[in-house]
Amino acid sequence: MKKSIVIFAVLFAFTLAASAQNAEVVEKVTTSGTTEVGGFKNNWFISIGGGINGYFGDHNKQIITKHPGGLISPALDISVGKWFTPSFGARLSYSGLTMKGMTQNASGAYVFVKDGVAQSYDDMDPALTPYLYKEKFPFFNLRADVMLDLTNAIGGYKADRVYHFIPYLGFGVAHSWMSKATKEFYAGSVSNTCQTSVAGTFGLLNNFSVCEAIDLFLDVRGTMVKDSFDLESKSEGRSGEGYLSGSIGIAYKFKPRGFSSSSSVREVKDMTDVNRLKDTIEGLIAKRDSLRKALTEAEASYVAPKVNPDHLSNSLIIFSPSSTTLSGAARVNIGMYAAAAKELSSETKYVITAYYDANAANAKDQKEIAQTRANTVLDCLCEEFGASADQFEVTVSSEVDFASNPVLARGVTITTK
Repeated sequence: MKKSIVIFAVLFAFTLAASAQNAEVVEKVTTSGTTEVGGFKNNWFISIGGGINGYFGDHNKQIITKHPGGLISPALDISVGKWFTPSFGARLSYSGLTMKGMTQNASGAYVFVKDGVAQSYDDMDPALTPYLYKEKFPFFNLRADVMLDLTNAIGGYKADRVYHFIPYLGFGVAHSWMSKATKEFYAGSVSNTCQTSVAGTFGLLNNFSVCEAIDLFLDVRGTMVKDSFDLESKSEGRSGEGYLSGSIGIAYKFKPRGFSSSSSVREVKDMTDVNRLKDTIEGLIAKRDSLRKALTEAEASYVAPKVNPDHLSNSLIIFSPSSTTLSGAARVNIGMYAAAAKELSSETKYVITAYYDANAANAKDQKEIAQTRANTVLDCLCEEFGASADQFEVTVSSEVDFASNPVLARGVTITTK
C-alpha cells in the first residue's frame, strides 16, 4: 500500500508539472521613460545676444541719485554649449564691450576722456564735482557656465515644450583695460593700464522655443569681481565690486538635436497558475507524508486478535438495493470466512441470516429477496470456496431496528451458532 501511495503522488506531481508548463502565460511589458542622452556630438548649440551692463563701483550711490543712466553701457554675449541630459548642460561664454561709472581718481583710473578733457557731470554737488569724474572702460569676461534646466528636471522632458527656466553658475576670468583716449590723456604717466580678476557669476536664463532648431532667450545675471577692477579701490576694506547684465538673443541648436525616450520590451511570466499548482503539489506531498506516518503508527500498534479455534467472528455482507448479486468485495470477504471455517472444527455450526423490513409496503417481495440473498451467500461459501454445506443453516429475519440502521434491510450475516 505504501508503494501505491508514493507512485500515485509522483505520477500526479508530474501531471501537474506538465499542466503548469501548458498553463504558463507570458506577457510582454513595455517600459518607457528612460531618456537616451546620445553621443558627444548631440545637442550642441551656439547663441549670440545683446543687451546692457550696469557697473556698481565705489561711487554708484552718487551716479544713481543724479544720473542712473550713466551706469548703463552696451553688452555683447556669445556662447557655445551642450546639453548632456534634458536637465544638465554646460557652456563657454564670452561677455563684454564697455562699462561706465564714476571715479575720484583722475590720475590713474579709467576716467572718461573726450577731446582731451576728463569728463564730469555739471549738475553734481559743486563740492564733489572736481573729484567725481565719468568713468568708461572696455572689458570682457570669459567663463564656463553650469546650467540646470529646472523645467525639465521638475516636469520631465518634452520635445515640444516652449519655455525653459534655467538657473546657472559661472566661473571664469574678467579683464578690463584703459581706452586709447584715456592713455593719451595720461601721456604715459600711468603704468597700470589694465586689471584681471577672477569672476563668479549667477544667472537666470529664460529660453523660448521658436522651432526645433531656434530658441530666443532672455539672460539676466550678476557677476562679482575684485574691488580694483576699475583701477580704483577704497581703503575701507571693501572686498569686491560687481555688475549686472541683461541680454536678449537667439540660439541655434545643431543636429542631432533633442532627446528620445527609450523603451524596452521584456517578457513577464504570469506565475499565478504555476504557483497554484505548486501549492497543490506541496499539499499532496504533505498528505502523502501524513498517510505514511499514520500507516507506520498503525502497523506499530496493531495487535492480532485472539482466535477461538471453535469460533469465528461474525461477518456482514451488504447487497445493493433490490440486488441479489454479490459484489467483488463481498466475495473476497466470504472467501476469507470459508477458508477460516475450514481450518476450524467440522462440528462447528454457522447461521446465515438475511434480513428484510417486515413493515415495508412490499414486505413479501423483500422477504423473497432476502431468502435469495441468503442462498447466494451459501452457494458462494460452499460451491465456490469449498466450505461444508452441513455446517451452515439458512434463515431470514425481520428482527432488526431498521429505523436506526435501514441499511441492514439489505444485509446478510454469518454467525457461529
